Amino acid sequence: PTQSGVVFVEGFGSAIAADFAAFVARESRDEAVLLDGVEDDKLASREQAGGESFRLVVFLPRCLDDPARLRLVSLLGDAGRRRVGFVGLVSTFRVHLDDPEAEETERIALDLVRSSGIEARVAVFRPGLVLSPNSGVSRWLECLGPLFPLVPIRLRTCFIEGEEFFAAIDSERLRDAGLPGTREIEPSGRAVDNRQRAYSYLGANLSWRELLERHRGNSTGRKVATVAAQ
Repeated sequence: PTQSGVVFVEGFGSAIAADFAAFVARESRDEAVLLDGVEDDKLASREQAGGESFRLVVFLPRCLDDPARLRLVSLLGDAGRRRVGFVGLVSTFRVHLDDPEAEETERIALDLVRSSGIEARVAVFRPGLVLSPNSGVSRWLECLGPLFPLVPIRLRTCFIEGEEFFAAIDSERLRDAGLPGTREIEPSGRAVDNRQRAYSYLGANLSWRELLERHRGNSTGRKVATVAAQ
């Protein structure tokens, strides 16, 4: 793969952000720097070579409370003093369900990007529930898998595999450099303006019971738990 520079990943403690950083380092071999909190100054202290352009991907928290908002303001302020070619904001599919908290978080984040002075291209990603190695959903499936008989078959939602979603982000953030993505992906994004697009990656509409069954396991203890749940 062709290297394109440094990717800074802010996750506000999200395990999915850490999985994405690992994906970038493995698949594109770019340097992925995971930022991990209010005191993290890796972006502010990073020397930038002549002509080098950073990329920034932010996995938004469920709610931008005061500490999270201050962290994002600080991060974008640091980014605004660097050459940044791309900003990706990872939101949630709940925006499409008219979730007021999700809509407000996304709106505030976009407003902060616009007011930061960053002139980079911006993309918003709205995934379904992400199935990556360390995501909260994956951990719950692993923990509760043996109890799948208790879950009604009609209970469904949208799940997207982490590798598929991460490849989509990676392809978009590489586009401004004229480089190929890590996978062959042709997302259809809705243009918000000439510098911003919004992408929805909902994934497959699957039943919780089906996914839990896949994670039921084969140990004696887990088999006993499944029998007890029937």
